[in-house]
Amino acid sequence: LLLAGDGPSDIIVNDSNIFISNSGYGGEASIQKFSLDGNLLLEKVTGENTSPGYLEFDDENIYMSLWLDNSVAVMEKESLSLVKTITGIKAPQELVLYENYLYVGSSDISASGSIYKIDLETWALSSIEVGSNPSYIDISDNNEIFVSCVGDYDSIKGKVVKIVEESVVDRVNFNSYLGKVKCFDEYVIVLDAMNAYLLSSDDLSIIDTINMSSPSDVDLMNDKVIFSTHVGKMYVSDKTSVTEVTEFGSEYGFKTIEMFIK
Repeated sequence: LLLAGDGPSDIIVNDSNIFISNSGYGGEASIQKFSLDGNLLLEKVTGENTSPGYLEFDDENIYMSLWLDNSVAVMEKESLSLVKTITGIKAPQELVLYENYLYVGSSDISASGSIYKIDLETWALSSIEVGSNPSYIDISDNNEIFVSCVGDYDSIKGKVVKIVEESVVDRVNFNSYLGKVKCFDEYVIVLDAMNAYLLSSDDLSIIDTINMSSPSDVDLMNDKVIFSTHVGKMYVSDKTSVTEVTEFGSEYGFKTIEMFIK
């Protein structure tokens, strides 16, 4: 087990280190760097009203969303020294790196919420309007962007949006508030409070519904699809038969918010 900071939010792992962002809930907001055997190497406090959230990395830098600061911090990976702060991003959420661009989700609950695109060479910032609370993003190998618009937890329910060449080309509406999204092969998976929905990546039509207890995250490992939950269970299926899931209980019953599979 790693001794994280106050309100751990996200975790990423590369070949040498483990990085954890801490929102600061009940204490100090920070980012931590550990060795692979769990020794704390560095911890940088980000200050009040920052609320570190999602992490992403490339060969040189760590990228971290600062939800309360409406910005993304760019930090040098070795020292965690600040390289740049990208401002003008409303309530940033999930970060996804594709080629030389960083895509940023947002928890803007207005009907005109947008995702953001950062050019990592020029730091130019652009946006694509998609809908309410577009917190979660995944990108296919051929640069199709899938966005889970969570909804506003009131009158606006969730939807999944497909973006090609910076334009919305498909969308599907749900009668619930949505969570994480993951694309692979010809499929897209999106979560809500009690289900995982299997969609066609072509037109976002719903292929099937997988009932599971409070799913929190979904990721891929080799030929497996892994689902984590808020209630201490895990579900696993083969990529070729996604709806045939096997349930695994946790010895400790941990509530899982985010997974990082390497």
